[in-house]
Amino acid sequence: MRTILIVLAVLANIGICKASDDKSTAKANITNITVYRLGAEIQQSFKATVKKETQYIEISNVSNSLEKNSLQIKSDNNITILGFEFSNTFLNPEIKSAEYQKLEDSINKIVKEVNKLNSNSSTLKDLLSVLNSNKDIKGNQTGLNVTELIKLMDFYKSKSTELKNGIADIDEKIIQLNEIKSKLNNQLDEERKKNTQKGGKLVIQISCAIAGTYEFKINYLTPNASWQPFYDIKTQNINSPFDLIYKAKISQTTGIDWNQVKLKLSTALPNQFGNAPILQTWFLQYVEPLARLYKAAPVMAYDAAKMSTMELKEGIRIRGSNNLNESSKPIYVVNGNVVSEEDFKDITPQSIKSINVLKGENATSKYGSRASAGAIEITLKDELSDYVTVQDNTLTTVYDIDIPFDIATNGKDQVATLQTQKVDAKYVFYSIPKLNDNVYLVAQVPNWNKLNLLDGEANLFFENTYVGKTDISSTSVEDTFNLTVATDKRILVKREKLKDFSSTQFLSNYKKEIFTYEITVKNNKNQAASMTIKDQYPISSNKEIEVELLENSNASINAENGELKWDVTLQPNEQKKIRFQYSVKYPKDKKLNL
Repeated sequence: MRTILIVLAVLANIGICKASDDKSTAKANITNITVYRLGAEIQQSFKATVKKETQYIEISNVSNSLEKNSLQIKSDNNITILGFEFSNTFLNPEIKSAEYQKLEDSINKIVKEVNKLNSNSSTLKDLLSVLNSNKDIKGNQTGLNVTELIKLMDFYKSKSTELKNGIADIDEKIIQLNEIKSKLNNQLDEERKKNTQKGGKLVIQISCAIAGTYEFKINYLTPNASWQPFYDIKTQNINSPFDLIYKAKISQTTGIDWNQVKLKLSTALPNQFGNAPILQTWFLQYVEPLARLYKAAPVMAYDAAKMSTMELKEGIRIRGSNNLNESSKPIYVVNGNVVSEEDFKDITPQSIKSINVLKGENATSKYGSRASAGAIEITLKDELSDYVTVQDNTLTTVYDIDIPFDIATNGKDQVATLQTQKVDAKYVFYSIPKLNDNVYLVAQVPNWNKLNLLDGEANLFFENTYVGKTDISSTSVEDTFNLTVATDKRILVKREKLKDFSSTQFLSNYKKEIFTYEITVKNNKNQAASMTIKDQYPISSNKEIEVELLENSNASINAENGELKWDVTLQPNEQKKIRFQYSVKYPKDKKLNL
C-alpha cells in the first residue's frame, strides 16, 4: 500500500512539472500608476518569448488585489489573447528578510528555552510532591529515635527549600524570557509590515501567429491604495498673502512595492467594474469658473553649435526672445552660476523650472563682455512641488508628479508636496468674550472654492511657529472662507457685568431684570488692528417673556438670533469700551435660564 502511495505521489509531481514546463514566465514591471482617493490604476509591461502555438504565460509581480473585471491586456497584432486566470496566492513560501529571519530565530530559541525550563520546573515540583507525601513520619511507628528524627527533619527542610528555590528561580527566568520574547514579537510585527509583499499571479493564455519576443502591456484597478489630502497654511504677517501648501498622504497594500514609479494623484473615483456608462439627468446649477489651461509652446534649446527644439511641460516660464546667431556660443547660467556647455548638456528637461534667454545689452549689462553672444538663464526645480503638473478638468483634478517615488506595500503613509499657492486674504481679529477671552486671527478668503480644496486637515503656522490644526471643508456654500490662523495674546479682551447698572424690579405679577455688560478691548501691538467682537442678548420663546434691548453701542443687530456685532479698529496701544444693556420681564413665579 505504501509503495502505491509513493508511486502516485511521484506521478503527481511529474504531472505538475510537465504543466509547469508548458508555461513561460515573466515578471511585470510597473510603468505608470494613477492613485485615486480610494483605489489605483496600475499599468505594467513585460516581455516574453513565445512559440507559434497556443500557450500560457505566468506573470509575477502583479497586485494581489487585482480587480479581474478591470483587467486589460495588450500586445502585438500577431498575439491573440484567449483568456486569463488570476490567483492572489503562491505555492512558494513568502520571502523573509535577514532581519525578519534573525528575529524569528531568536524567538524560537526563547520558546525552546522556556519549554526546557518548564520541564525542569515540572520535575522539581514532582520531587517536592514526593517529599511532601513522605514527610508524615512518627518516631514511635518507625523506630526512629530523636536524633535520627531531627536529621530527617533537617533533610526535609534543606531539600524542600532547595526545590522551592529552584522552582522560583526557574519561574523568574521564564518571566524574563517572556518579556524579551514580547519585545521581539513587537519588533517582528514591525518587520512583518515591511515584508507584506506577496504579489498575485496572472496566467494568460495566448495564441501566437509568428514566434518571437513580444512586449505585453497590462492595465487594471486595485482597491488597496489611496491618498488623502492635507495642507500646511503658513502666515508670516497680516500684511501679506499666506502660503497654502497642498500635500498628500499616499499609502498602498497592493502586494507589490512601487519602486521608482511616477505617480498621478486623481480626485476622481475609478470605474471599478468597467460597465458601460448610463446617461443621468443633467441638472444645471451655478458653479465657480475654472482656470483656463494653456498648452506649452515649443521653444528653442541651445546645443553647442546648433539649435534643436524641445517641448517643455506646462508651468515652465519662458521670458525674453530667442534670436541668437546659430554659430554663437552663449553662456549658460544655472541657478545664478555660470556653467560649462558640457554641464548644460547634462541637464534633463524634466528638472527645469524656467528658462530666460538674454541677448545684447540685456546680457552684457548683467554678465559683462563674456555674455556678448547672449546668456541663457536656467532655474532648476528644487522642491517636489516643482515637479507637479496640475490638470484641472470639469469635475476632477489630477496631480502629475514628474519624479519617481518609492512606496512600499506596507500601508504606511508617504508624503508628497503637490502645490504651493499664495492666497490673498483679509485679516481680521475676532472674539466672543462671552465664551472666552481669546482673540483669534481670522483670514477671510474670497472666492475660496477656486482653490480646488478637498476636505482635509491643515497644519497652521504663524510667524514661523506651529500654532495648531484646523479642518478644511469643501462643502461650504459661502463665497468667503473664514480660516482661523492663530490666537493673539497681544490684544486683550475682558467682559464684565456692571452690577451698579444692573437691577431687579417687581411689577405686580411680573419680575423685570436689567443686565448691563461692558467689554473692554486693548491693542498692545505696535500696529493697528481691525477687529470683530460678537455678543448676544436673549430671544423670547414665550409671549409671557418680554425682552428689550436698551443699549447696544452702535452694534449691528440680528433681531432673529439676538447677535450683536461690533467692527472696531484699534490703533497701537489704544483701548476701547463697548457697553450693551437689555431687560427681561417675566412672571415672578417662574424661573429663567438667565
